[in-house]
Amino acid sequence: MSAEEYRKRVYKDVTMPDGFVFTIRKMNYKTLTALLDVYGETPTGELTEQQKKEIGDKIRKQLPSIISIVIPACVVKPKISVNPTSEAELALDDVEPGHLLTLVNAITDFSGLTGQAAEERKSFQ
Repeated sequence: MSAEEYRKRVYKDVTMPDGFVFTIRKMNYKTLTALLDVYGETPTGELTEQQKKEIGDKIRKQLPSIISIVIPACVVKPKISVNPTSEAELALDDVEPGHLLTLVNAITDFSGLTGQAAEERKSFQ
């Protein structure tokens, strides 16, 4: 596989329920590290219902930070920035909340960071 072919694999189009299409990329190590700093320590492996609830509560409280890290770094078209420098970019505040949540979920899944992605990786082991 060439470098060009590899780079193409890290991009994907995501269509919103209203038909708008964003192009996302998988998280790079800098974005992943920043995201892990926000999450802090989180239990792994089989989780109890209480642990799942606590993680969900933690994520909801950290959602603004998660969005401000993940969206500008991983949405490549149209470009979304905290402080746009041109008319070609969207401000983070201009994007509908439903789109932001869909994009965060799509990016984390595409980057292999969800439970479903972990299960898929196990099938290759």
